[in-house]
Amino acid sequence: IQAGDKVILASGDLNGASMYYTLDTGKTLVECNTGMRNATVLSLAKSNNILYTGTMGNAVYRSQDNGVTWEATNRVWGMDIASQLLVHGDTIFAGTQYRGLYVSYNGGTTWQKTGNFFSAGMGVLALTEDNNTVYLGTNRSGDGLYTSTDFGQSWVEKKNGFVDNIGIASICPQGDTILVGYYDGAYLTTNKGNNWIHKNNGLDSIDVNSIIRNGNEIWIATDSLGIQRSTDWGDTWTSKNNGITNPWIQTIVRSGSVMIACSRNTSSRQNGIWIPFYGAVFATLNNGEKWVNITANLPNTDITFATIDGTTLYAGVRGLGLYTANLADFNLSDVHDYSATQQSAIIFPNPGSSLVTVVVPQNTQPQMVELFDILGNSVLQQSVTSNSTEVTLNISTLPKGTYTVRTGLLHTLFIKL
Repeated sequence: IQAGDKVILASGDLNGASMYYTLDTGKTLVECNTGMRNATVLSLAKSNNILYTGTMGNAVYRSQDNGVTWEATNRVWGMDIASQLLVHGDTIFAGTQYRGLYVSYNGGTTWQKTGNFFSAGMGVLALTEDNNTVYLGTNRSGDGLYTSTDFGQSWVEKKNGFVDNIGIASICPQGDTILVGYYDGAYLTTNKGNNWIHKNNGLDSIDVNSIIRNGNEIWIATDSLGIQRSTDWGDTWTSKNNGITNPWIQTIVRSGSVMIACSRNTSSRQNGIWIPFYGAVFATLNNGEKWVNITANLPNTDITFATIDGTTLYAGVRGLGLYTANLADFNLSDVHDYSATQQSAIIFPNPGSSLVTVVVPQNTQPQMVELFDILGNSVLQQSVTSNSTEVTLNISTLPKGTYTVRTGLLHTLFIKL
């Protein structure tokens, strides 16, 4: 989160958390945990120059000095796991994983539960706002879309036309027209939810995890189908996956001409064999015609979400909190010149056991060839000399297993025997 001239970062897992700020795009980090108890940070939001964090086990904290010190808001029982935050002025919505929705109308000084439709074990999967209307999706099977025009004082369920939906995971409103994604496709309304139409042409049994709109285009992030685009609000979908090596996409976001898509760690059974897919961050500057991997040196490649604020990219990493990067550092102008004939790094022999050769892409001329283990840890580095066409790696001391080799903007999976 940008706070004045600082970038605030959260890092945490189930054993603890840390908050940091940086004045130099992450070259140095200063710890800013003062006042924050041991907690895992799940979400960040900003309003009126006040920062808010949603945590695992300790509800919501706020900072009025750009993250230098933190104070706990006066939580109530049940709102410990605040996985979703929506802030509008002094109004804060905290969506929990299993215990409904809470709202504060005074910046977190007092809280109250909102939404009498929540039952035991029911949580919030999606929370957004458009033109002073709050939209909410839950994890309960059979629910419709909940809307509030008075910031949580009252709620109306919109479900006429929904059939056997299993949790609304993403919401994209534009005036009277709303597209929602759930764990079996998508639904569309053109009258603010009074009637819904199933938009599953090609999306049957497909989870729609994230939705964004750009002009007359709708972009969705899906499980197994990667990125899909529609120019007719879901009547037809076109695959936009050139360069995406993992089609289990968790999040898609956009800022200007830059689109970012994040995939998650998973595996798929193909022809009787389980094939691993490793999480990654992909970027495009040409409206999805070509994507490049910009995962860089994240300590874990299981990406859970992402957002863009200006030129700053924020990515959530499962179990490790929030990471930030400056988009300019990735030299994304290379996307336009990127060769469509080579979308993966070339390493041979693959599998290999001792010496392997990595082909250096001449159109990007990387400074380093690097090998990462399954957890995203860098385990081997080899510098690239000017005009080199190949680099030899000695992998004899590495444990057997699956690795990712990265050279410039290219990467691929490699098996060590």
